[in-house]
Amino acid sequence: MWRSTDVLVVAIGVTFAGEDLSRLAGSGIDLPPVPAGGVGSALLILGGIVITVQGFETIRYTRGDAATRIAASRFAQLVAKPAG
Repeated sequence: MWRSTDVLVVAIGVTFAGEDLSRLAGSGIDLPPVPAGGVGSALLILGGIVITVQGFETIRYTRGDAATRIAASRFAQLVAKPAG
């Protein structure tokens, strides 16, 4: 039997797929320009993403008490926050 969340997920998926197909069949999809940074920039961005995600995942599986996990999560959020 379908649960309400299943119906919602399918409805959203069908809506997004329909929108994508109509854009592809019509004027096309406008993508943002790719910055000319080269392979080095791409590797730096990828490394930053991996480090950020790994920091959050490590905190989830630590055996410390709740206060330690909360403090570590907040610190990881500070580190992951973009400058500016």
